[in-house]
Amino acid sequence: MANFAVQVQRRPQAQLLRPHHQHQQRLQQRQQQPLNKVEQCHDPRRLITYEARLKLSSDTAITIPQCTALQHRIERVRQDEDIPAEPKTFADISIPLNFQNIVTNQKFVLYDNNDHNRRLLIFASKEQLDFFNGCESWQCDGTFAVSPKLFDQMYSIHGSIQTYEELFTIVKQHVEHKLKYVTIDFEKAAENAFSVIFPQCDIFGCFFHFKQFIWRKICELHLKKEFLENDISRRAMKNLAALAFIPPQNVIEEFVELKESSSDVLDGRMTFV
Repeated sequence: MANFAVQVQRRPQAQLLRPHHQHQQRLQQRQQQPLNKVEQCHDPRRLITYEARLKLSSDTAITIPQCTALQHRIERVRQDEDIPAEPKTFADISIPLNFQNIVTNQKFVLYDNNDHNRRLLIFASKEQLDFFNGCESWQCDGTFAVSPKLFDQMYSIHGSIQTYEELFTIVKQHVEHKLKYVTIDFEKAAENAFSVIFPQCDIFGCFFHFKQFIWRKICELHLKKEFLENDISRRAMKNLAALAFIPPQNVIEEFVELKESSSDVLDGRMTFV
């Protein structure tokens, strides 16, 4: 839609002078902001577009292209700036030297096994490793939701047991302090690998992930409707999470009592393992 400038004279009439593009120019400048930032940083495409949209007015935001379109434009700009294209296979992954260090010029790529069939990359700065050395307890989590393309999982310390053992072995080589406690997300392969690489540490399960596991099991057993509509069943199923706070020697006894007080619908569905 065109914008026009209007001049009001002394006589009560208005004259249409010429198309006025000042607002359009400002709009184009705002639309260009995400692309300008690309040339100044190496942040993920999603983060750049998200932060740029937060700074826009509602009127300007509706004129901005879709996020996917912006991300494609960002990718094209980065290719023009000689930034490596997104790899298609593990063999295509080659990290340039200027991307292997953080802004303080410290090494960030801690390990790369260069296996074209099972690629494993570990990232950590010197400050992070120094921090690890002073920690007796680690909080570990794996995520499949935000892992880069080609990779099945991103595992963060804040797969298969073979991959986990390789990962933890490399980390252990860079951490001198003996680990005493670790909290993980109930992934069996990670638990087994920790037991092998850090046999001296106690392994705990994350309570948040424990509740998630219970809810997934409720849905798997088709008990979601029972949970939502039956107060007695819902209380019994929610109390399963409370077993985490019972002394280990009393857990089985409390579980049996909980099972006996549950509704008939849950009979046969609750088994202690």
